[in-house]
Amino acid sequence: MLAFFRLLYVIWMIGAVVVFARGLSQMLFGKNVAASTAFFRAIFMAAIWPIATLTPQGRAALRAMSRSD
Repeated sequence: MLAFFRLLYVIWMIGAVVVFARGLSQMLFGKNVAASTAFFRAIFMAAIWPIATLTPQGRAALRAMSRSD
């Protein structure tokens, strides 16, 4: 059982790093004027991305974050 929780933790951390890196690159290289707002939103989404995938609104927010420039 402990191995299962370790696997979940590793998956969560990998996803958090990917979402955080996406937000950071969007802030540094994006054309969006409100880049800092998008960056802080990416930090928040990096923390809760597994929970966000459980709801349609959360999935829409993750998709919108990945498609915005």
